Amino acid sequence: GVDGDDSMVSDKDALTRLIDVLKRDDLPAHAIFVATKWDKRLTFFKAFAKVGEIVELKKPYPDKIPELLAREARELGLNCEAGTCELLVETAGTDLMTLVNELEKLQVYAHPEVKVTRSHVQDAVGQGLVDNVFELTSLLGMRDFAGVNSLFRRMMEQGEAPIMITALVIGHFRKLLLVESSFDKGSSLTPKQILGNGAYFFPQYQAQARKFPPGKLTRTYTRLMRLSEDLRSSRVDKEILFQDFLLDACLDG
Repeated sequence: GVDGDDSMVSDKDALTRLIDVLKRDDLPAHAIFVATKWDKRLTFFKAFAKVGEIVELKKPYPDKIPELLAREARELGLNCEAGTCELLVETAGTDLMTLVNELEKLQVYAHPEVKVTRSHVQDAVGQGLVDNVFELTSLLGMRDFAGVNSLFRRMMEQGEAPIMITALVIGHFRKLLLVESSFDKGSSLTPKQILGNGAYFFPQYQAQARKFPPGKLTRTYTRLMRLSEDLRSSRVDKEILFQDFLLDACLDG
């Protein structure tokens, strides 16, 4: 790969010298260049365009990933139930290679069926953890310390690390804050504009956000960010740190 960023290419002649290669007619091939940015005005790219076709493959925006995933599923001969690709992205993240691997796993899991459902994702891709995060956040909204502490201990018994639980809860609260900020904007924004990948689950996020008194979401999110730092730097037991956060968040009105 050749990076088009001048900070990575010491001399533009490094590209220009490749023009002689383009003049050969015995090397039909694809050339792949990886760059943080590239300048179409460079002589090399102009020469390249004269002998072949330049296709720019940009990193997809997160809200486009479920659509790309659905297309990949069709290539595999799969028919995805509505919301399946959104749930898969919500569960496994936005890394395309990881998502394709999970899709292939679902293909095997669903066999001989060709229809992949949300239940398949829940069974095969670990949606249980995401479900637990939804429930944990809901209990925080109701300030139910006994319930949220019991759920946290159950998650610990299932082998989940406090730092991983914290990361997921932080991501969840970010979405709740986005939903809360839309309450004052009426219907001017669509769920997809607000949540991107999580748009399919907008009603659930909306219902949960309404359980929190004004200002509580922001205060809890701030505590979560502080907890994330403490889990990495403090010598205090991580389980105790997380339980202190739960108690503090539930006592807060």
